[in-house]
Amino acid sequence: MAFRGPLLLICLVGGTLLACLASACSSSDDTSASPTGADTSSGGSGGPPGPPGSPPAPPSSDAAALQKHKAEMLTSLWENSTTVLQYGFSRDNHDGYGYTSGRAGFTTGTSDSYFVVKCFDAKFGTGNGNLMAKYESALAALSKAQQDSGSVQGDTSTLDAIGDYNADWRKTANDASTSGPFDACQDQIVDQLYFQPALAIMKQWGLVTPLAMALLYDSTIVHGEDNVNDLVKQTNDDTGNGAQTPAAAPMSQSAESDWLKAFLVHRVALLNSSDAWNHGIDRAANYEKIRQAGNFDFSAAIVTDAKANQLFPGGSYFDSGYPACVIAPDGTVSGPPDCTAQVSN
Repeated sequence: MAFRGPLLLICLVGGTLLACLASACSSSDDTSASPTGADTSSGGSGGPPGPPGSPPAPPSSDAAALQKHKAEMLTSLWENSTTVLQYGFSRDNHDGYGYTSGRAGFTTGTSDSYFVVKCFDAKFGTGNGNLMAKYESALAALSKAQQDSGSVQGDTSTLDAIGDYNADWRKTANDASTSGPFDACQDQIVDQLYFQPALAIMKQWGLVTPLAMALLYDSTIVHGEDNVNDLVKQTNDDTGNGAQTPAAAPMSQSAESDWLKAFLVHRVALLNSSDAWNHGIDRAANYEKIRQAGNFDFSAAIVTDAKANQLFPGGSYFDSGYPACVIAPDGTVSGPPDCTAQVSN
């Protein structure tokens, strides 16, 4: 949503969750098909458990793809009130970010909407049938202004002078002739701008669990890399790494739990500091609930009913109003109709 840093594409290697997730990130996200073959009986582990206090065994690639998809479903729920990825969503949220669109809440006020449209124009071509090509120059100008100034460009007047941006985005995502490359570009930009940087942070600091991946991915989408790196620094300070020394080995689960707890305290403060973010504060509460339950590998059901006022006492926070959905270990979803709505409300 609030991308501020340079575009990164980092391929991670090694015998850990990160390697499996990097492989999943490098392939196209096919959200129309459910991942199969995951070993949910043991959290999708690719090997036997280690001794107490050791990091978990790396998962299989199928399990990693399922874990990644659960992370995507959670962020989709926070962004669009449904676990179904909303490629065709587009509207003005009146939050100062311009128009917010697509599966990750790409915004015209930052650079990510521009990257999606630029990618689509390259894949599909700029001739007849491309409703988005006419916006590329205006989006490029907004992106440059944002990068040069460091300030979100919330003014949509240059886009409005060209056409109905929101309607054209929705038509492009829903038309059979354009939806394939358009959705693929959304997947590509999500991986480049959000998943890969989240995996790089995990690798740098020794984090290994699906919960850490989901939290860092969501945080990067909402706050941008610079803000997430600030949160990481504060968290390292709180957990005894004031020197900011990169990890030499993966964290134990107990150490990672302490790290995530500290990170979430700082993230709640950041969410609550901005009118653009504070209505979504219960997203942080839900990751904290998962942490407290010890569901680090997402092998147990996830229920999205957590409230910041309950899990972070002492503050006064909005009720985000997220539906109480149940994401089962195999990735199936139950709960109120909004949980699996095909179109965001």
